[in-house]
Amino acid sequence: MNAVELIVRGNVQRVGYRNIVSQAAFESGIKGFVENLPDESVRIVVQGKKGRLNGFIDRIKIRGWPVNVESIEKKSIAVKEEFKRFSIVRANSQQEMSERADEAALYMHKMYDEMRGTNTSMKGMSADMTGMRAELKGFRADTNDNFCHMDKKYDKMSVKLGGVSPGLNNLSSKLDNVSSKLDNLSSKFDNLASKLDYGNKILKRELNALSSKLDDGNKILKSEFGKLSAALFTFANKITQRQGKAI
Repeated sequence: MNAVELIVRGNVQRVGYRNIVSQAAFESGIKGFVENLPDESVRIVVQGKKGRLNGFIDRIKIRGWPVNVESIEKKSIAVKEEFKRFSIVRANSQQEMSERADEAALYMHKMYDEMRGTNTSMKGMSADMTGMRAELKGFRADTNDNFCHMDKKYDKMSVKLGGVSPGLNNLSSKLDNVSSKLDNLSSKFDNLASKLDYGNKILKRELNALSSKLDDGNKILKSEFGKLSAALFTFANKITQRQGKAI
């Protein structure tokens, strides 16, 4: 059975990294332990088959806020006995409580950022639909102007030529038919623009409702985080007082 020691450096303490390592070890089927070191690095000792160890190391090379692994030093070691499970070596209770509070603050901040990003994306979608509606109206207006101008030119030509060429009258009739079809197309564009206006209003209303819900959710998160921080602070004080009395 292979055993290795890993020293992980970077932003790996007070961000829940040991829990991530423990989960990766469980899913990789290897055993050992993980602990924080005084120099802000993390020490991992693991035991298992070579392929599983390599896969485990790949999984803990995390580069994404708030965890940022800058380097992993690896060396083979000898162990007297096989580990029975994978465990997290904890420091004293007060330090662990402070670290838990830091983790909670980081992940709640990340959740809040993701919620704000969702709201921004939906507002961008509404702006895109509004722009598309404006472009359709502009296209409709330009099309009508161009064909009306063309129809007037053909009418003038027909008047000037009079009855010289019967074919011109036929052409004028066809142009009238084209003009009628264009009027029908213009009507369809008006209908489409009306539907887009209505859809935009509905979207704005839904966005306002969602924004209100997000604001409410944010207030609830802030309130719950305040309660959690107060509870953690009270609990840490009690532990400190008990330790003082014990001494």
